[in-house]
Amino acid sequence: MFCFVVILICVDDTLLRRFMLQAYEMGMTSGEYVFITPNLLPNPDYKNLWFLQGATDNDKARTAYQPLIQVRPTMFRFGKN
Repeated sequence: MFCFVVILICVDDTLLRRFMLQAYEMGMTSGEYVFITPNLLPNPDYKNLWFLQGATDNDKARTAYQPLIQVRPTMFRFGKN
């Protein structure tokens, strides 16, 4: 039987990075937890949100972001294109 916890996070990118680093420090990024966050604003660097220029903990942040799922809205057109 598999057991995991899903955590929905609704914060800005700065707080998200702090949250994920704290989750890493608490051992919550090893696979038992899944984190979901909406990414509502277009961001060309959405794949590298963990990276912070000049930060010494970018390696930890990259690992911390592995169990994070970002949900981005998509524009749909109905009718004739």
